[in-house]
Parts: sequence; C-alpha cells; structure tokens
Amino acid sequence: MPTPRWRNGIPVLLLVACLAIVCLAGCAASGISGTVVDATTRLPLEGVEVRAGDLTALSDRNGHYQLKLEEGNYQVVISKEGYVSYQTDLTLESKANRIQLDLPLEQRQLSGVILDQETNAPLEGVKVRIGEAEASSDAQGAFCVSALPGNTLSISKSGYIGYELDAAGLNALFDQTGKLSAAFGQSLAPRVVNGLLLDESDNRPISETAVLIGEQQTTTDANGAFQLRMVDPGQPIKVDNPGYRVPEGLVYNGEADLRLVLKPYQVTVQVSDAESGEALPEALVAVPKGDVKSQGDGSFIVRASLGATISASLLGYKNGSVTYNGEETLALQLGPAQVVGQLTSAETGEPITIATVLAYTSLPKPAVLNVDEQGRFFYPGNDTVKEILVKAPGYERITVPITRTGMLRLSLETFEARALYIPYGLLYAPAVYQEILDMAAGTDMNAVVVDLKDDLATLAWDSQVPMAKEIGAHNPDILDVRDIIAMAHERNIYVIGRLVVFKDVLLAKAHPEWVVQRSGGGPYYDLEGLMWVDPFVNEVQQYNIDLAIELAEMGIDEVQYDYVRFPSDGSVSGLVYSKQADYKGRTDAVAAFIAKSHAALATTPAFFSVDVFGLVPWMEPGNDMGIGQTMEAIAPNVDYICPMLYPTTFGPGELGYNNPGYYPYEIVYRSVMVSHERSTTKVRPWLQHYSIFGIQYGPVEILLQRKAADDANSCGWTYWNAAGWYDHTSIASGIYSQYPQVAGANPGNMQ
Repeated sequence: MPTPRWRNGIPVLLLVACLAIVCLAGCAASGISGTVVDATTRLPLEGVEVRAGDLTALSDRNGHYQLKLEEGNYQVVISKEGYVSYQTDLTLESKANRIQLDLPLEQRQLSGVILDQETNAPLEGVKVRIGEAEASSDAQGAFCVSALPGNTLSISKSGYIGYELDAAGLNALFDQTGKLSAAFGQSLAPRVVNGLLLDESDNRPISETAVLIGEQQTTTDANGAFQLRMVDPGQPIKVDNPGYRVPEGLVYNGEADLRLVLKPYQVTVQVSDAESGEALPEALVAVPKGDVKSQGDGSFIVRASLGATISASLLGYKNGSVTYNGEETLALQLGPAQVVGQLTSAETGEPITIATVLAYTSLPKPAVLNVDEQGRFFYPGNDTVKEILVKAPGYERITVPITRTGMLRLSLETFEARALYIPYGLLYAPAVYQEILDMAAGTDMNAVVVDLKDDLATLAWDSQVPMAKEIGAHNPDILDVRDIIAMAHERNIYVIGRLVVFKDVLLAKAHPEWVVQRSGGGPYYDLEGLMWVDPFVNEVQQYNIDLAIELAEMGIDEVQYDYVRFPSDGSVSGLVYSKQADYKGRTDAVAAFIAKSHAALATTPAFFSVDVFGLVPWMEPGNDMGIGQTMEAIAPNVDYICPMLYPTTFGPGELGYNNPGYYPYEIVYRSVMVSHERSTTKVRPWLQHYSIFGIQYGPVEILLQRKAADDANSCGWTYWNAAGWYDHTSIASGIYSQYPQVAGANPGNMQ
C-alpha cells in the first residue's frame, strides 16, 4: 500500500474524496458547506473559520459550516487557533453549484530536541506536556506533542530543573498557519544542591556523615559540606549519623543551598552502687570519644550515639554498661565486687596517700593493699574480707570490720607520738615502769619507747625464733613484753619497741664467723667492750627481722631499729667484713636490710621506724660518715625516721655554732627542717633530756627542743634519758606558759 501524500495537513486521498462529493452534489444553492472535526479525537470543532475571498463563516458546535458563494474561482482557507490551517482553490461553475467540504483539522504539533545543559547530550525520557497532551523524548532527545492553545508548555525530567512556557509564549512559537516558526530545542540543567551539615550545640561541621535525598546519596567532607546532583523537590531528606537527632519529615524543597542543623544525642547518666543506691563519684566512664569521670553526685552528661555502649568502672566495683537508645537519662549501676576504700585526713579532708592497708581473710596472712594518689585502695581477691587494718604514718591506726562490700570512706585522726624512753634496766622493776606510764598518761605524753632487745642483745620476751633459742637471748628476770604492752595500752599509751640490731654480743659469741674482725686479727670491740656482727651477713639480718615480726604479732605498736649501722667507736679503720665495706657496699647493705624489714613488717599491724645519727640529715650525698647511714638508704622504707638530735653531741663548729649544746632550739629546728628537705618520710626526733659536759639541761632547754620540733612540723618526738629519769615539770601539760623564753622562741629569733 503506497504511503499517503499530504497537502496542508490533509491526506490527498481524503481531499479527492471530498471533491468527489462536491461533484456529486445536487443543484442546491451555490457555495460550500461541510463539517470540521479534530483529526485526532474526531470530535466536531466549533468556531472554525472558513474564509473564501472576503466572505467567512464559523462552524457551529457540531462542526457544521455553510458559506454562500457566486460562481467563480476561490481560495478557501479553513483555520482555527491551535490547529494547522487548511487551504485549497475551488471553482464554482454556476450559481447552482454547491461543494460539500468535510474536513479533519490536525492539531498543531510542537516538536524539538531536549539536551543536557552541561554535557549537551540528548536526554531521553523527558516529559513534555501541553495541557492534556504529553510526550516523552526518545534516545535522540526528540519529541512531538500536540500544542492546543490556552495551555502552558511544561518540560521535566527527574533530576533536572524543569522548563515552563506560558500559553502566550507557546503561541509565539507558531505562525498563523499553526506551523513552528523555527526549530525548537531546549536544554535542561541538572538539579544540584550544595549542602552544609552543622552541630546545633557548637555550630561545628559534622563530617563523614551520609546524606540522602530521595535515592541520591553522598557523604559530608571534613567541613561538613556535601553536594548532590540529579535530585528532585519533594523528596525526603535522610541523615545517617547515630550521634544526632534527625528531625522527622525533612523534605527537599528545591533549594540550591541547603543548611541542615542537627541536635546531638546527649544523655545524663547516673552512676550508683547497685546494693546501697549510693551515688558513685569519680567513676571512670568510657564513651566512644574518650573517658569522663562522674561528678560528686555520681552523674555525668555525655554525648553518645544511638546503640553506643556506655560503660563505667570504679575501684572496687564490677564494670557496668548500658546501651544508649536515645533516652535523656540513664541509670548505670555498679555491683560491688571487692572491698574498696578511700583514706582521708579527719583534720583537712585531704586524701592520705602514704599508708599500708591490710585485708584479713581466711588466708594465713593478710593481703597488703596499695594506696593510690587519691587515697584509694581495694582488695582484688575473691576471698571474703573480715576486717581492714590501716596504718598511715602520722595517723592513728584503725581496724574496721567488714560487713558489706563496696566503698569504705575512712577518715583518720592525726597522731604524733610524744614519747619517753624506758631503758631495759627498768624492766626489772615493774613498779617503776608503771610509775613512768602513769606519769606519761597524766601529761602531754602519749607514748613510750621501751628497750626490748638492749645493748647487750638480751630480749624482754621468750622468743620462739630458733636463733634466739640457740643463743639464749631471753632474760626471764624482767617484765615480759606482753605485760609491757598491756600495761601501756590500759593507759592509752602507744608502745614503741626498741631493738638494737648489729651491736649483738650474744650473736657474736655464738657465731664468731659473723663477727666484725680487725685487720690484724681478732674481733672488733667498741668503747663499751662489746662485739658487733657483720651487717652483710644474711643470717644476722634475718634474725633481727624475725624478732621484729614476732614482736609485731604480739601487739607492739611500732618496731624501732637502733644501731642499724657499721661500727663507729674507736679505731674502725681496716675492719674486715664478709664483703667490701666501701661507701656503696655499706649504704647498699643498710638500704637492702631496711627494705627487707619494711616488706616483712608490712603484713603486721606494727609501724616501723629507724634511729639515725643526728648528723645524718646534714650529710651531703656520698657521705655516710663511714657507718652506712644516709637519708636515701633508710628514709624511703620506714614509717618514721628518728634522728638523734641531742645538741651536746654536735661538735664544736658544727652547724656554725662554737658550742652547739647551748643552742637547743636552733639545733633541733634546723635539723628537722633539713630532714624534711631530704625526704618526705615523717620525722620524729630524739630530744636530749639530760645534762652533760657541764651543760645543764633543765626545763627551759628541754622545752626549747620540744618547741623547735613542733615549730618544724615534726611528727612528735622522744625524750632520751639513759636512766629513764624525767623532770615532771618539762613534760607537764601547758608548761610553755610558765617559761616566756620558751613560748617566745621561733625560727625568726634563731641565732
């Protein structure tokens, strides 16, 4: 079948048929008539103008028209806005000639090509709409659509900024015949949105966060910026960051610049004891971006992401955790797992960091618990703790029964021992010992230092240490140590047991192989005619440690070593020891022995102190006066260091005084102060309570030493009198007020 040919939008065959109708018309009045319909819908067209020369007619609502004409030649134009006009030439041969012309008018067509504005590539699938007519562009971007008048042109494609043309503009594209005046083409710009994602709390950018608009997705950069292309208005906006609350119903409205401000998830967490409900301050809380500590009320505020695990830990508690699901508040309870405590000063409220804490369980020995920089301690084992003992230098020792797990807040009262020395010989006379205790109890005194192993190495108790049995060290004729302790504790008197260490004639006689020897042969004797044992010998050291532990377990409050040194009396040059006794050898031996003793006594309730020569705090590093005593060797491993600051024992010129014995305040004050400078260990000096070398020490001189020790912040002091005789006046309460020269003494008045 041949392809039909067109003329003015009318198929030629249809036109021929219409003319045939004209030829067959009867002899009605001359002119033309017919019906005009829409070629697409086949519906009649009203208002179609039919023009022949100067004469016109309009079709009615049924599409009918009639135009009377005289005979002759006519150019007939049939037109309607929005349609392609039809034009033909007709000849009326007679007045009776009538032509029937029925005509379908073609709607005018808008055709063209749609391109991508950026790439200039054809766009397929673009929707072109004019009124009810709609078309889509093909792979070459081409389209064709009916363009009836009174309608706007709309061109749209998902992801592109649409194009619209009003009715007047659309009509302007066509000439009077309904044909396009020029080729039509349009470019569409891809829709691009440049966005910024910000934190509401601090306006900082939110990076590495997925942003979705419709089906388009991207991720914000380090500056919180993002860009999305090919997005359509009306699409939902989604932000994928579990750390922020994203408002519901966010919709993209076609903005070129989009600013999104998100509120971060934030939660208040309350940490508490699962058993008591007590708030737990200082709990360490782990959150995704670091650790925080709970405040005094146990709470903390933290930013968290949805689904994040917030966990907390605290010394003495099982770790606890909760999952965050967007709540504004959360409770995080920690179950007590261990005995845990914190030590503070009852006077200042400050944490006590230097202390030994013993945890007593069903095990044979208590566990020694370390104390941290905040005064805290805990028991890490699984055994049930029955009680806790705390001994902190400068504070009263306490014992606390454990009735529950969890935090123990222990406030310690300060304690400074103000002691009288009781020599071994007075233990032969219990009544005299009791008299001294009574005197101390009625004054400012609160402690005694009692010889329990004296200069002759005899013991005030029947020791079960094998070496003590072997050498017969016990003296059964004196007051037993148990009675010594009991009588003092009845009067609330603190008992310090003095042990003479390396000056040990009994051990020397039983084991001559341990005796300090002279270079020419034979044992060394000091000025009292007594032998010394070698400080390097392990058996010698262990013997004294065993005695100290035994005393501590018998209830002594404090073990105090004396004569922890190498010999100094008489000619000591060239003495022979089991090891090289140079400076390093001596100080290392003393330091090792003190450290070992400290470790052994740590598991007992007793404190530990060591006596040193009065000049030891003044010695520069590298000088041990030949005896092995230095602050560095001894102080770190004792609870109290006790320099013997008897002013008359300082030689002429020492500390800048021709005769130091006449400067009791100055010697004691300056020596305690220099001890503080050399070590953080508590200092409790020995003070002179006797007269010698023609220098009389009465109440004024004795009290000046005491006030000097107090002014220098010593941790108590001990009066030394070899015979155990004390002037009651010098130890009476409130005695300073009776001696103005003592009350007025202070560092600013020192000579």
